[in-house]
Amino acid sequence: MDYLIKRKNVINGVTITGGEPTIQVDLEEFIKEIKQKTDLLVKLDTNGTNPQKLEKLLDENLVDYVAMDIKNDFDNYSEVIGLYNYDDTKIKESIKIIKEKAKEYEFRTTIIKDYHSIENIENILKYIGKDSNYYLQKFILSDNVPDKKLSTYTDEELKEMVEKLSKNYPKIKLRGIKN
Repeated sequence: MDYLIKRKNVINGVTITGGEPTIQVDLEEFIKEIKQKTDLLVKLDTNGTNPQKLEKLLDENLVDYVAMDIKNDFDNYSEVIGLYNYDDTKIKESIKIIKEKAKEYEFRTTIIKDYHSIENIENILKYIGKDSNYYLQKFILSDNVPDKKLSTYTDEELKEMVEKLSKNYPKIKLRGIKN
């Protein structure tokens, strides 16, 4: 907190990320302290697994921007997260809450060639709707990724995918590639 207080006139916001920050029992108190002591904007990164906490934070006007990861379309969600027969009800509920209550928000998917096709991405877009900001993030294999066999799309393939999808979904954009 001291770090934020010292820099409150230099920075304009704080991003709370994780793991999954909504599992922290003191998250609300932490954000309230940030707001009271610094008046900084707060962005929350979430995977959408805790819609009740998310809704409470939004209802209390504690979060100024929400960024939610959507791992894949709902027919293939389990495969990407490695939990088979996963109940995606909470993910769907979080999407609905964000669209209804967040001041500003985005959805995003880190796209892995082994798991994501243009059809998967289009299914996500159909679910979140044309008015939602949606980012495809390029997967980059690193030492932190346990499965070294995963592959990534080329920048050109991603640009082509976004170009095709943007005809019907104008708010789709790319992150992690050079223009």
